[in-house]
Amino acid sequence: MFSIFAKRIKVTFINNTSGELIGVSKMKPEQLPESFDKPTIMELREQEWKVAKADPVSRKEFAISGNLTLHLDTVDRYATSFDSFA
Repeated sequence: MFSIFAKRIKVTFINNTSGELIGVSKMKPEQLPESFDKPTIMELREQEWKVAKADPVSRKEFAISGNLTLHLDTVDRYATSFDSFA
């Protein structure tokens, strides 16, 4: 049976600050969130990254196109919201 959904998604990871390519990976659609419309943290190369922008946003869209571009910001593990109490 023919399916319009890609078996693997080509995911392109871009550093949101510098615009530099972090990497490209092929992933199954079910390995990715259904949507990137909520704050999302990913681990890549043993570093945590926050998704700043996803194109397209929904799994349905990137499963059909077979492509997903994620713009990522680094996550500072030691940043806290307690700075306002200092």
